[in-house]
Amino acid sequence: MKTDRKSNAMQAFLGERGSASVWALSLMVSSMVVGGLAIDGSNAWRVRQKLQIAADAASLAAAQKLPDVDAARTMALDVAQRNLGGDALDQAAITAQDVKFGTWSDAKGFTEGATDDGTVTAVQIDAARSLRRGNALGTFLLGLVG
Repeated sequence: MKTDRKSNAMQAFLGERGSASVWALSLMVSSMVVGGLAIDGSNAWRVRQKLQIAADAASLAAAQKLPDVDAARTMALDVAQRNLGGDALDQAAITAQDVKFGTWSDAKGFTEGATDDGTVTAVQIDAARSLRRGNALGTFLLGLVG
C-alpha cells in the first residue's frame, strides 16, 4: 500500500508535462537576480570606495592651501581628478560646486561658511554619481532582469 501511495505521488508529479521547463526558467531567473545583486552590488561598493578616497585626498590637499580658498579649490579639483582616473563618468563626480569651505568644531562638526572674522578652517567635498549629474552608475546583470 505504501508503494501505491508513492507511485501515485510520482505519477502526479511526472504527469505534469512541461513543469520542468517552468521550474528551470524560474530557477534561471532567480539565479540571474542573485548574481546581478552580487556583481552590481560589488561594483557599486567599489565605485563608492573610489569616490570616498578621491574626496578624502582632495579635502586633505585643499586643507593645505587654506586660508586661500581659490587655491584650495583648484588643488582639491586637481587632486580629485587625478585620483578618479580617466573615466569621464567618474570625473563628473566632483565639481567645483562640491568643494565647500567652512569651519569645524567637535560639537557641531562641519559648518559651511566663514566665521565672523572671515576665517575658514575646514573643507568638505561631496562626491556623487547620480542621474541628476548625468553620471549614474550603470548595472551589468540587473539591467537584463528588469
